[in-house]
Amino acid sequence: LDLAGYLEAWASRMKIRRAWSALFQRHPLLLMPVSWRTPFAIDEDQRDSDTIHAIFEAQSPLLATAMLGTPGLAVPLPGQQPMGVQLMAEPFREDLCFAAAEAIERQAGPVQAVDPA
Repeated sequence: LDLAGYLEAWASRMKIRRAWSALFQRHPLLLMPVSWRTPFAIDEDQRDSDTIHAIFEAQSPLLATAMLGTPGLAVPLPGQQPMGVQLMAEPFREDLCFAAAEAIERQAGPVQAVDPA
């Protein structure tokens, strides 16, 4: 990546961050999935490169917080399969994520360990 490409990518990231910032002005907390798919089968990531690419794309909601520099918190939900939701807030508002996670956990109940076998 040359300097021009880097600056173009940085400008694109800033444009996306501004759009998210406007969203957070209207909605201070976002609840979204941690993945676009249900849990993967054990060793599914060992199949082939197409499968790995699909898994990576399915996990893209987890990448939003890293790309945008916003706080994100995954909250596990009880059930037969490991599932959960992700909370996302504007920068420096981790308190909103923690408060919402606490409310979700209190309502949903305890999460039991899942036997991967």
